[in-house]
Amino acid sequence: MKTVVVLLSFLISTQVWARSWERIQIPGAYCGDGSQYSVFLDQRRKDKILIEFMGGGACWSESTCHGLDRKTWIYKIPAVPAFSYLTAESASHPWTDHTALYFPYCTGDVFSGRHVARYTEYSARQTWHVGYTNILKSLNYLRDRKILNFDNFEDVTLWGASAGAIGALVHSHTISAAFPRATQKTLLADSPGLHFGDKFFDKFSSQMRADFKQAFAAVGLIYPEHSGFVAPYFGPVFAQLRDWKVGLLQATKDVVMAVVFGEISPQEHERRVLSEGGIVEVSKPFNHVQVWAPRCLMHTFLLAPPSAGMENEENLSAIRFAERIYHEKR
Repeated sequence: MKTVVVLLSFLISTQVWARSWERIQIPGAYCGDGSQYSVFLDQRRKDKILIEFMGGGACWSESTCHGLDRKTWIYKIPAVPAFSYLTAESASHPWTDHTALYFPYCTGDVFSGRHVARYTEYSARQTWHVGYTNILKSLNYLRDRKILNFDNFEDVTLWGASAGAIGALVHSHTISAAFPRATQKTLLADSPGLHFGDKFFDKFSSQMRADFKQAFAAVGLIYPEHSGFVAPYFGPVFAQLRDWKVGLLQATKDVVMAVVFGEISPQEHERRVLSEGGIVEVSKPFNHVQVWAPRCLMHTFLLAPPSAGMENEENLSAIRFAERIYHEKR
């Protein structure tokens, strides 16, 4: 249950944010328990938007989705989810005047699922792993109902932490298509992992693995199913993101992505991150991609002011790195 406490920190915030959020229910979209899915919107500038994919683990069985070994939250999101430091209103970063669109995470599938699972043969309980289709339905609903004028936005920042970081990467092409007139596009992926153990994918059902492959392939990621070390295959992803400014934040010894989900030690995780196949080296041929990789055990940085202020070995903080990516000229 300690894992649950850590993951629920994504859902409950003790800080008071000043944004005025509107909850919008999305017809035909569901959380993992089959309850209604909603998004949150705070409309400000008509030409700049910040889009956040919420984080919070993943699940792959009756126990990890519903039981005592729960690894994520698959229920209806509370009325006030844990908005991050970037989505919050703060005078210390450049996104305070942006319209903000927040995608809650409650499907346990890193926003990549397209199926409904029944994990126990004799149970009628289903788990709705429909995170991928939830995003498509949400964008279509906001557009069709004219709640958001997608054509007006010239500046789009897409970001997420943990599972949300994977979701942001997976849906980068979805967001590109939704905002066709955006001339400045920034992608910030905070602690996506990508350096998991060799048996990482074995625990997922065949349906979930098929969903992963379909979602990842759409952004150019073709990975071997026999290994969770997917960073070496990110070259085509970065090539596909050439019209984005991309920043990745990944602690070398990320204890959550290593131990809780990756099934390796923090030391092995660091070895993979800093190897020739790690995300630092793979990103080097691409001048539109930068990686911030401090040597620490931390998991996620941009969710709260204290961790956003953490610095790497070059005394560059996480929030200053994010701002640098945003302000750079193409």
